[in-house]
Amino acid sequence: MSIRTSYKWFALAVTLLLLIIVGVVFKMLHIQDEVARIEKQRFRSFALAMELFQSSEDLTRMARSYVSTGNPVYEKLYFEILDIRGGKLPRPAKYAPTYWHLAGIGRGESSGRGENAALKELMRREGFAREELALLRQAQENSDNLVKMEKQAFAAVRGLYDDGRGHFTVRRAPDRNYAVSLLFSERYAHEKARIMEPIRQFMTALDERTNAQSVAYQSRLRQTILLTLTLAAVTLLVVVLMILYSYRSILRPIERLHEKVSEIARGDYTARCGATSANEIGELSRNFNNMAGFIETDICMRKQAEERIRHMADHDLLTDLPTMRLARDRLSAAVNMARRHKKAAAVMFADLDGFKAVNDTLGHDAGDDVLRQVAQRLLSCVRETDTVARVGGDEFLVIATEIQIPENAARIAEKIVRCVSEPLAVNGRQAAVGASIGIALFPDDTEDLEQIVQLADKAMYRAKNAGKNRFCFANAGGPE
Repeated sequence: MSIRTSYKWFALAVTLLLLIIVGVVFKMLHIQDEVARIEKQRFRSFALAMELFQSSEDLTRMARSYVSTGNPVYEKLYFEILDIRGGKLPRPAKYAPTYWHLAGIGRGESSGRGENAALKELMRREGFAREELALLRQAQENSDNLVKMEKQAFAAVRGLYDDGRGHFTVRRAPDRNYAVSLLFSERYAHEKARIMEPIRQFMTALDERTNAQSVAYQSRLRQTILLTLTLAAVTLLVVVLMILYSYRSILRPIERLHEKVSEIARGDYTARCGATSANEIGELSRNFNNMAGFIETDICMRKQAEERIRHMADHDLLTDLPTMRLARDRLSAAVNMARRHKKAAAVMFADLDGFKAVNDTLGHDAGDDVLRQVAQRLLSCVRETDTVARVGGDEFLVIATEIQIPENAARIAEKIVRCVSEPLAVNGRQAAVGASIGIALFPDDTEDLEQIVQLADKAMYRAKNAGKNRFCFANAGGPE
């Protein structure tokens, strides 16, 4: 898979995971809002239940205060509380369960007024369960029954009594003692107690319901948190896998490619990069290998050409033997080796005998063939450390190293004379040549490089004058 495609899938996967995480987080916030809403509803619900109870307490307080003192202010406050609870008067803007306290006990209102809403309506708005609402209604009905006793006491204070049909139209003398005994009677206390029982049941039912809802939402919240953590872990895993992929498939191959580029920069044109991957780096590596191979082939051809040029400059085109220019370098090296090892070096100047006759009778092509065969024979007579060079038309120079005594040089010269003198096959015919060789020794004869070659040349002419096909030392005292 290409790097571009891999990163597209990676970006898509991470984006989707992040979007899912964002969605889950919003869901988690929504669940938290729901939990908060449930807690607020429970608080409001408890407040409404307590308001029902507290309003009943306030009514009792106002009623008892009125019948005990006869102060009309308490009667006025009583009916204000009753009208507020019934929705006939606006509720206090800043709610507190004790209406008479907010009203300042007749000394002016201590807070503003809100909407006109009956306590039953407020309960209905809260969306209580049917059983819960029934309990609150039962509590209010019980409270309303208590209100009837309180109104009966109020009527007795004014001298009005029940006509048997629930109306206080019968007039008699006011009886405050009756009113007081009525509001402080066991029956009155029993009716007040009946108000609290359904409120207690309501609070228990409300608490159970809201607790169950809260637990359910908290369970969903935990599940959502676990899901968020799982998604975050998956996202992290995807990122880690992409980092590993980037290192293995991108960074590491680029490092290897850089190493190979550095090797080529240092002159190692055989450097190649492993191109196993199928992505852009693999394609780049393959292109690099192709380029490196192309560069190596230019460079190699150039080196070969330069090597051929150098070889042609230092070697004879016909025999491929070193020329006099390269022979001088080899001679210098041989002399230096002789100095280090405290040994001698021999310079042999060889000229072919009878070569002109071969050219005249068989032609120049045959002569060239003879020269090539003689060159190979000379090479076969010396060691690898020795040098055979062509320094003229039919003249050769042999440089022999590690010469301990003159007889060592004599044996080499003798072998050359014998080998060269053997018949040569040229174009189906036989040709015969010989070799006259002059030998000069370093440092016995001279330590001057130019002079040692001249001495060997002169000794070669002495060998020719002595009858040819032989060798002669520059020092006439040497072995022949």
